[in-house]
Amino acid sequence: MAQDLDISRHLEGLARHGYPYRRTEDGKTYLSLPERLPYEPDDAARIHVCKGAERLMDLAIMYFPRDPNAIDRAIVIGQYQEDPIIDPFVPLLANRIVMIPSESYFQGTAYGESLTDDPEF
Repeated sequence: MAQDLDISRHLEGLARHGYPYRRTEDGKTYLSLPERLPYEPDDAARIHVCKGAERLMDLAIMYFPRDPNAIDRAIVIGQYQEDPIIDPFVPLLANRIVMIPSESYFQGTAYGESLTDDPEF
């Protein structure tokens, strides 16, 4: 009998809204993606014009230098765009405009409990 093995306890941060698991019948590992964060235009959001070759990780460290969870910040910055940026490690093109969400967006939406427990696909 096939049984799903929950490995979500090994993931932290934003991954709490995704459901990783492994199916024993075929031995493959599957991961459902987390629910997409909503884009909400915000007067407190900052505009960053890329100089070229910057990554979302670089922007997260630049705008939130004291946050030890830069990867979470980078993922949220990527999802906050009208056209989401999926990979926080891919260099961005020069003159690309990236919206940096406000701290209230991070706390209220991204890190808050405003997302559903079971995202729909």
